[in-house]
Amino acid sequence: MTNTDEKIQVVYSDADTLSSYLNRGKFEFFMKVFEQLDIEVVIPQKVKDELCRGRYKDIRKAAIDQMVRTNRVVIYDFHDGEPEAVTYYELSKNMGQGEAAALALAKNSKRKCVVASNNFSDVIKYANENNIELWPTTKIMTKAIDMGIMSMEQANTLWKNMKKDGLKLPPYDEFEDFYNSNTQ
Repeated sequence: MTNTDEKIQVVYSDADTLSSYLNRGKFEFFMKVFEQLDIEVVIPQKVKDELCRGRYKDIRKAAIDQMVRTNRVVIYDFHDGEPEAVTYYELSKNMGQGEAAALALAKNSKRKCVVASNNFSDVIKYANENNIELWPTTKIMTKAIDMGIMSMEQANTLWKNMKKDGLKLPPYDEFEDFYNSNTQ
């Protein structure tokens, strides 16, 4: 594991956090946070596959493909026998494919990294045991506000839409309430 004082170099993203932004056409907010922090965004192929199914599949696929075409996102696919694949196959026995893929990449990363994930119930124990930092949607939105990427009005609207769609978020009616209670 790398020194914790090092600058974060890469984020491995799970599907749930990406869908928080992709489903609402707000992926640009997610991307700008990591771009301004000079952090590479890596989406495991397993996560892309998961995102390209279901209700918002066309919106998600178009946004991800555009980011790949413009070299803003890297898609990573596992190859049999590599350490990441071994870790992934072991983890996928106990959690979803997206969570397992992101955690496997983080566990085996030679670079300082974080995992973007909201699925704390599935991943928190493994992340803690392996010194993997998690960035949920709330942390990314907070950074977007602090960096001037997103206004509080935009954050409140996005938050309400996420909650309306049933995303598991802290029990605040507006993002501003969450932000104020967690940044004081």
